[in-house]
Amino acid sequence: MACGLSSRKLQPLLHVRSPEMSEVPPPFVPGDFPSPTRYRRGGREVLWDEWRNVLVAATPEEVIRQKFVKHLHANLGVPAGRVSLEKAMNHFKRDARGRADIIVWDPVGRPLFIVECKAPGVPLTDDVFDQASRYHEVAEPYGGVIALTNG
Repeated sequence: MACGLSSRKLQPLLHVRSPEMSEVPPPFVPGDFPSPTRYRRGGREVLWDEWRNVLVAATPEEVIRQKFVKHLHANLGVPAGRVSLEKAMNHFKRDARGRADIIVWDPVGRPLFIVECKAPGVPLTDDVFDQASRYHEVAEPYGGVIALTNG
């Protein structure tokens, strides 16, 4: 399991339910959250994405993405309305490519931090960090935080 967030930067912006600013938020443990409901549509397995209200391909990375959003909401107190999944980078800059797995927005609608999710067993290499860094440069998140996780 790998994931890192700077709780000192995020707490005042996310209203994390922590009595002390120095308290470290609970770690992301995928097993703490149930897997999304699976269905078969058109001969393929899909998941119900309750955040986007759509069916999405049932990939290992998608399961991690769904569980991480539940972690943000349940353990860090991030309101559901301040999370975007698979946000296209051309939302920020016209010719930008790619999609950030998760973007958390601050209360006034600025991107706060970016999460890049990978399937379990996919190593979090420099290439993964570079991918998240490119999204970070495009979105210019206010909090300046990048989180990487592979469950």
